[in-house]
This record gives sequence, structure tokens and C-alpha cells, in this order.
Amino acid sequence: MERLAALIFLQLNNYQIANSLGISKESVSRSKRRLRSILNLNAELSLEDHITGLDNTDKNRK
Repeated sequence: MERLAALIFLQLNNYQIANSLGISKESVSRSKRRLRSILNLNAELSLEDHITGLDNTDKNRK
């Protein structure tokens, strides 16, 4: 999950993530659904927006 989140943070698409992790694009989609569930994200916020927004949230705390 951490590697998936890092690759999402780098704004790679599912095809690029699949190649990086050595899995299928369908497995990437499944993993993203699991990660959304673990993070309890509502349907209005995309996983990609949430993860890329973490960097901005961290800067606002300092």
C-alpha cells in the first residue's frame, strides 16, 4: 500500500503503476479500491487528490 501511495503521489497512471509493481492494471484498480476503503474516503474525493493533497497539508502545519 505504501508503494502504491508513493506511485500515486508521483502522479503515475494505472499502466505505469502496474509496470512499476509488476502487476496487472486490474490489480492496480483493486488495490486503489482497498486503499480508499482503508482511508475511509468519501465518494466525492478521489484517491489521487487525497494523496497528492497530503503534501500540501503537511506544509500548512509548519
